[in-house]
Amino acid sequence: MEPDVQIPSTSSTPMETDDIATNACHTFRAHTPHNAKAQRQSMYRKRKAAERTPAEAAAFAKAAAERQRRFKQRRLANSALDTGTLESATVSAPVVVERTVTAQTSAQRQRAYRQRKAAQIVSQISTPPTHTAVQPEQSTWNIKWSLSIKRFKTTFLDNEFGHACSVCDRLWFKNDLKVITAAQLQVISDWFVKENRQLREEDYTHICNTCRFSLNKHKLPTLAKVNGSHIQKYLLAYRHWIQLVND
Repeated sequence: MEPDVQIPSTSSTPMETDDIATNACHTFRAHTPHNAKAQRQSMYRKRKAAERTPAEAAAFAKAAAERQRRFKQRRLANSALDTGTLESATVSAPVVVERTVTAQTSAQRQRAYRQRKAAQIVSQISTPPTHTAVQPEQSTWNIKWSLSIKRFKTTFLDNEFGHACSVCDRLWFKNDLKVITAAQLQVISDWFVKENRQLREEDYTHICNTCRFSLNKHKLPTLAKVNGSHIQKYLLAYRHWIQLVND
């Protein structure tokens, strides 16, 4: 009597193994974010299509066909512009491009572009400049730089350098010095009274912004010449040099 032959388990057959692997791949693919988003979009489009009335469905189909037609026209127009075969058309007439446009390689498009640029340069050189062509450029230049020219003129050309502040004796531009006020002069007078010294008001006429800021705070400036600042000996030499240069 022959022994019983064991039948191999069907769970280990290659066919079932392939099915399990295929199902696992489908399961994994179904849960990817991209497929889930595409599935939701597809369901949304189907639901919206089912909700449309026959008139709305016809209008939607007509609009979709119009969008496709315009897209094809734009694509053909861009292709024609790349090849340089599209001629200039009027604004009122629509742009119609034949479908016989042949695709060009990158080298061919670059060669056509260089030829167009060379033709434009030759045309510009052969055309003599006219007064009407130069006038708008000059007008733009005047508008663009007029404020800068005026500011430079008032800041440097019409603003002489070498005027001294009556308090600190430093050199400034003329417009940087302001007339001293009575309240500011009173602060200096109080300091002279405190030091038992005589104030000559005619010596204090114009002050710089630094000294004016200190006097407005009822404080004698640190760099005041009556305060014994060490910078005075250098300023005197510099003022003497400025006078020699101006002379």
